[in-house]
Amino acid sequence: MRTLIYWPPLKKTSGGMMVLAQVASQLGSLGHDISLAMSAPMPTGIALHENVKLVPFKELDLAPQDRWVVPEGWPNALSPGFKAGCSCSVFVQNWMPFLGLLPDGVRWNRLPVSMLAISHPVKNFIRETTGLSARIIPPALASKFFYCDGPNAPDLSRRPLRIAHMPRKNRGIVTQIADIIASRSALPQSDWYPRLEWLEIHGQTQENVGRMLRDAHIFLAVGFPEGFGLPPLEAMACGCLVAGFTGLGGWDYMRPGESSTCVPPFPLQQVSWGANGFYAADGDIWGGAMALESAIRTFVTKGGELENMLDNCLTAAQWYSEKRQREAIEDVWADDRFWDNAGKD
Repeated sequence: MRTLIYWPPLKKTSGGMMVLAQVASQLGSLGHDISLAMSAPMPTGIALHENVKLVPFKELDLAPQDRWVVPEGWPNALSPGFKAGCSCSVFVQNWMPFLGLLPDGVRWNRLPVSMLAISHPVKNFIRETTGLSARIIPPALASKFFYCDGPNAPDLSRRPLRIAHMPRKNRGIVTQIADIIASRSALPQSDWYPRLEWLEIHGQTQENVGRMLRDAHIFLAVGFPEGFGLPPLEAMACGCLVAGFTGLGGWDYMRPGESSTCVPPFPLQQVSWGANGFYAADGDIWGGAMALESAIRTFVTKGGELENMLDNCLTAAQWYSEKRQREAIEDVWADDRFWDNAGKD
C-alpha cells in the first residue's frame, strides 16, 4: 500500500511545506511506501528521510489501493485520486482558505475525502463548518534549533528588555503596537517601564532564528490567521514569554494569563501546562498593545508569576516532539476506517 503526498508549486518554503516533509519523513522511517508528488522542484534546506521518493506530478499513476494526501490549499489536486478511486485525504493546516477554494456549489461533506488537521482549533473549525471529523497530526518542533539555555529573566538595570517579532505577516500592526508602547512608556505614570529593544527576525535560517530568540525575552505574535502558528511556540521553547494574537490555531498550545482580553471560540483541550502568555483578539491593535504591556510588567515585577509562565512555555513547547508526531501518524495510518473515508461525526 502506497502513500503519496501532493507537493504544491510554491517557490518559497512555507511552514506548511515543512510539516508535509516531516510527515513524509516520519512515514519513511516507519517503513511505509511513501512518495512526494512534486509539482515544483524541492526547495533547498529541506531534509527528507532516505525512504521518501520523489515523483513528478505529471507522471503520477495512482491505483485504487493507494492513499492520496493533498494540502487544503490545492483541492484541484484531488482529481487524480478521485479518478483512480483511491483513498483521498485533505491535510488542513490553515483554516482560512479551507472553504473558499472549492468550485461554486461544491461542499467538502459531499466529496469522498477524509480530513487531517494540524491542530485542535482546525479540527473544531472543520467540524463546525462541514460536519466532518478530522484526525490531528501535530507539527514537530525542531528542538535542535529551538531550546532554552536557562532562565530568561534579565537584569533590567543593566540591559534592555528585548521584544522579538517576525514581520512576515501584518508588519503594520507591529509598528502600531510599538508606537502605542512608546507613547505609553513616556507618560509620567509609566516610569516603571524598562528600556526596550525591538528585534526583527526575518529571512533567517532556523539556527539563526533560534539564536535570536534565545537572546530575546518577549515574542510579539502578530501572525493571523494561523492553523497552528509555529513561531510563538518556537519562541516559548527558547525561553520567551508570548504576547499578541493566537491566529485561532495558536489556541492549540496558548493558554492566557489573567489580563488577556480574548476568549477562544471553541472549548480548549486539556493540557499539562497553564498560562504561557497574554493574548488579544486577532487584529485588536489596542488589545495587542495591552497584552504586550502585561508581558513587560510581568518581567519588571518578576516573582512567581514570571517563573511559572516561563515554565509553562517550556512545557508546552516540549510537548510538540517528533515522538508525539510519530505516534499520531502511526495511529492514523493504522486506522483503516479513516482511510475508508468514514470521516463524519
